[in-house]
Amino acid sequence: MLMILKKNVFLVSSIVLFSTIFSCKKIEESIKRDVILTPTGTEFTIPITSSINNGAVFGEFSSSLNLDKAIKDATSDFGISNIQNLRITSLKLDIDTVKDNYTGNFENINIQITGGDKKTTLANVEGNSSAKNKTISIPVSTSATDLKDIISAASFSYKITGKLRTATTAALNARITPTYTITLSK
Repeated sequence: MLMILKKNVFLVSSIVLFSTIFSCKKIEESIKRDVILTPTGTEFTIPITSSINNGAVFGEFSSSLNLDKAIKDATSDFGISNIQNLRITSLKLDIDTVKDNYTGNFENINIQITGGDKKTTLANVEGNSSAKNKTISIPVSTSATDLKDIISAASFSYKITGKLRTATTAALNARITPTYTITLSK
């Protein structure tokens, strides 16, 4: 009986030892997190626009973001190679008001973003409020779900078009400020 007990203890110990050795060969911890970045916006000038027809170009300009540095500043454990998904979750347009020029003068606004060989409509506002505001928060299109290839390009560009309620009487200094939500994983 003692001999059988010793054999069973030896057998169970051997199984546990081999299972531990072979199951621990390579264990990787999977980490996933979202980082929210709101860099300083990109300034541009909206030219005097006499057209009140839809499709008027309010701005076409380049922007850049050192995405790797921004991610590493937010979290030292991740970098650009860890991006799983990149979205712009909010977009703000600020205009330095000059006389009667303000965000309410923009009846419709369409914003496209291009980077590398990719292009997408980022935001579209129809029937913008005519309130005399300096800032407008523009809802981001749900179709702009993953902009990783566009934003991680060396530079990307915005094109802002739309329709004015009345012609502008002066060039307007403006700033567009995105908020990025970046899903990172290791």
